[in-house]
Amino acid sequence: MSNKRMLALVALLIGICALAAGCGGSSSTAASAAGSATSSGAESESSSDPSISLPAEKIGILNVNNADPGAALLESAAKEAAETLGWSTVSIDAGGDPSKMAAGMQQLVAEKVGAVLLDAVDPAAVTAGLRQAHAAGIPVVLYGGAGTQSPYVTQIVPNDYALGALASNYLINSLNGKGKVAIMTTDGIPWSRVRAELFQQVAKEYPGIEVVAVHQVNYANFNSDLLNATKAILAANPELNAILATISPYPTPIAAALKQAGATEKVKVVSFYDYPSERKLISEGDLSGVATASFPHNAYQAVDALAQYFGAHKPLSAAEQFALPLQYELVTSSNVPPGEEEPGTEAMVKFYENRWQSEFGK
Repeated sequence: MSNKRMLALVALLIGICALAAGCGGSSSTAASAAGSATSSGAESESSSDPSISLPAEKIGILNVNNADPGAALLESAAKEAAETLGWSTVSIDAGGDPSKMAAGMQQLVAEKVGAVLLDAVDPAAVTAGLRQAHAAGIPVVLYGGAGTQSPYVTQIVPNDYALGALASNYLINSLNGKGKVAIMTTDGIPWSRVRAELFQQVAKEYPGIEVVAVHQVNYANFNSDLLNATKAILAANPELNAILATISPYPTPIAAALKQAGATEKVKVVSFYDYPSERKLISEGDLSGVATASFPHNAYQAVDALAQYFGAHKPLSAAEQFALPLQYELVTSSNVPPGEEEPGTEAMVKFYENRWQSEFGK
């Protein structure tokens, strides 16, 4: 086995181990999650009782930053899923501002919502509101990106170690193990930090890879920040070969800055997720590739966990995501999907519609 293939395997195993240890699970233990996966997945289809009554609920959604197309897509899919169940939703856009996240969480509790979905919001940013929600008996589910562990939050999130391993190995292999790389990250967001740290860890195995800059992006104002930062890094490193962008909307301003500098062809950009704006960048040659898992699917997983909680009275658990697991893949110009809708979305939605119709008559 080649060194590169071995490293890829090791990186993925790191992710699997990290996930089992709770980096993207729920407040329940990995063992209990694994033990309940069967009962929450396939068996629930055969033992479902269509006479189960699903109460009407108002679901609060706290969006990390609606200017981020990925976060907006998550919210839209969660609302669609909730509507299928006959639930109403109320949403708050924190705009990437931690103070607005904290205030927004407390506002949702004050509005007496039945449950709260944290749309990629780190639980550490809303600690006071989480305590209030717990005291009021309001369950909280985080989806869209793993965050700081909290006893008051169930995390049903993509595995960022698996995503990070895919992106890191693709970038390094595309450079044939040699090149100067800059990282655009926001380490205050846990899933962004994981991706940056994992790349740097993998890169240590390649003496020819040099990380020449790590820029901390202002997520609340990422467009102007990245335009300026990309130009500055290029000026300081004219032989730059690649940029790793750890958050999904970052490639758009990076690509704009590279075009202005005439550096699009010589600097590869690798990032995460393939919603329509990212696919356009890939198709136009402004983005080399992304590691991805379906955001709409993850939103449906989170809403389904709440449906099981309110309708079937199952404890909230990350094991619910294994009823129909997320799929991880690398998207490049060779396999970029056409159109607006993600491949498999129709089948995914049908799966949950059938499940909810079978269990709750919805």
